Amino acid sequence: MLEKTHRISIELSNLCNKSHEHLKCPLNSVKDKKILSSKIVNEVIDTCGDLSFKGVLAFHTYNEPLIDPRLFMFIDRAARAGMKVFIWTNGFYLDNNIIYEMNEVGVSKITVTAYTGKDYEYFNNMTIPRTIEYTVQRGNLDDRTHRGIKPSTFVERPDIHPIKLPCFAPLNEIMVRCNGKVGLCCFDCFNEYSFGDLHGDSFKDIISGDAINYAYKYLSKGDRYLYLCHNCTFSR
Repeated sequence: MLEKTHRISIELSNLCNKSHEHLKCPLNSVKDKKILSSKIVNEVIDTCGDLSFKGVLAFHTYNEPLIDPRLFMFIDRAARAGMKVFIWTNGFYLDNNIIYEMNEVGVSKITVTAYTGKDYEYFNNMTIPRTIEYTVQRGNLDDRTHRGIKPSTFVERPDIHPIKLPCFAPLNEIMVRCNGKVGLCCFDCFNEYSFGDLHGDSFKDIISGDAINYAYKYLSKGDRYLYLCHNCTFSR
């Protein structure tokens, strides 16, 4: 059932300590804070384990995962189920002790986005266990709305000609958003498209359902029939 899936990303919340600095980040405009329930997170992890998923499990989309006090519990659960746990962080809460503890509970990969030269140097001088793949990348506070992603109801427009580029996003990387919905991809930052809601549907039913598989069928052929996908040049 997850044979097409490389990664499952669980957005634990819509909280990020950098959002007040990043005026164009979708989280900067969020008024209602949301935290995904432990019940839903555990259901997703356990279902992946039951389906023998051995791919990557991440705990971010737009959030900062190290904010969440439950993170190490979730990491341990996922690692014990045989998944490769990926942590992507802005590094604000990161130090050698945290890295050591993440190694102890089974993190496979850590990527840090450094927003200043000083941070880049600092993160590159961390003591990293050999069992963890560790990357520091230079980042900027980008504007996801430059792709035309806006909080509105999209209407199909015949005058816009979609890019004919295959995209495997709906199943290649399954997105579990902090509101409990299984979404299209990370560029849908305002959750315009949803394949199901984990508050009422099971994760297994959603990923095997018609909605997500219909989207995969057409997007993977280069038929970018969704308005949000028309001019996106990414192919995941």
